[in-house]
Amino acid sequence: MKDETIEMVYQTVRQSVFAQLRNLANIDTKISIIAGFNALIFILSWQLYPNVQNILFFFGLGLLILSLALLFRAYRTQIWHVSPNPQSLMKRLREGKEIRDIYLQTIGDIAGLADVNDLKSESIKMGIYRLNKKRIERKASLLNMSTRFLFWGLIGIGISRIFFSVP
Repeated sequence: MKDETIEMVYQTVRQSVFAQLRNLANIDTKISIIAGFNALIFILSWQLYPNVQNILFFFGLGLLILSLALLFRAYRTQIWHVSPNPQSLMKRLREGKEIRDIYLQTIGDIAGLADVNDLKSESIKMGIYRLNKKRIERKASLLNMSTRFLFWGLIGIGISRIFFSVP
């Protein structure tokens, strides 16, 4: 491969990882906002209606608690991978490796290629991009499930207040 092609591929795969990390930050922001809203609704419902005795109200509160639990699970701290690792990069430079080889190794780390020189070969190892993608998809899935529980919890609390209002 030509050096210009390697540089272009390197920049492309590197930008894809940075795009993933921006997507992750957006998901974390949504989780924070929804968790705050969820907690506020739970506290207000509990404080405004302390004498409620119907099952639909408590079912709605239970769904809000379940939603919060999923949000906290999605928001937990994880280690995210970015390539190249600065320490590994410095080690490679000290060993006298050429920039071309470093680019190829970094591309292989991100894409999960066992042999970067043979781009047609099947990958055996999990690349940084796929590893991060799997974790981001899991986080987004928990966010979506949590939002559904929040919605149905709000419906349950709302219906209980409309049909079973306390005098």
